[in-house]
Amino acid sequence: MKLIKTVIIEDQNIFRLGLKTILEESNKIKVCGETGYGKEALSVIQNTEPDVVIVDIGLPDISGVQVVEEIRKVYSNRIKTIVTTGSCEKKIVKEIFKKGATSFYNKNNVESKIIEAVITTYKGESWIDSTIHTIVAQAMWEPNTKDTPGNMITKRECEVLKLLAKGLTYEEMANKLCLEISTVRSHAHRIISKLDKPEKDEKHRPTRGKAVCEALKLGILCPEDLTEEVYKEAKEFVPDYKKREFFAA
Repeated sequence: MKLIKTVIIEDQNIFRLGLKTILEESNKIKVCGETGYGKEALSVIQNTEPDVVIVDIGLPDISGVQVVEEIRKVYSNRIKTIVTTGSCEKKIVKEIFKKGATSFYNKNNVESKIIEAVITTYKGESWIDSTIHTIVAQAMWEPNTKDTPGNMITKRECEVLKLLAKGLTYEEMANKLCLEISTVRSHAHRIISKLDKPEKDEKHRPTRGKAVCEALKLGILCPEDLTEEVYKEAKEFVPDYKKREFFAA
């Protein structure tokens, strides 16, 4: 495997030096450029032509998010970006991916994990450390309706939805919730109808897969709520799933 050319944009000299040392000791990655300022980033990238750029969000001149956005505009998907920060706010995480970041590395993580993050990102896959996995999973799915999870489904329907996501049969759900099978079936049909809304003039039969996919987008469910089989069924209805796929550390 060729050395992965990487640029580090980080204003904290000690952290930048630490990353550089760890990356180059792996014998898989070459740090071909570095800077502590966002405004210098594009010129460094232009001169070094890296595969991956590691960007700190809190740069002294401009935001790392702006740097990611500029890289995306100029290089499209040819250059992958990893954003580093100590903040785990959902709003920030959401903005980072909206602007085109490929991966997210929490500075509070073990530094050696950055090697895995760079290699995974270079392959075109998103790397997310496990400490913020749930936050990122929710942030990466944009709600496409004005409805909120709170007013879309009832508490009981939410319970049934989570069991649907686990792949349970109506009988198994009824036993678990101490309800009649007919009651559970009614709840399930109502949930699927609410979540799997057809487009105008579209003729289709509402399905569990599409309903679960919509629940993911709305933040009602997260991937951990699903079995592998149901997750595969749901992701069939997300056209750019591979671009959004992520791996926990």
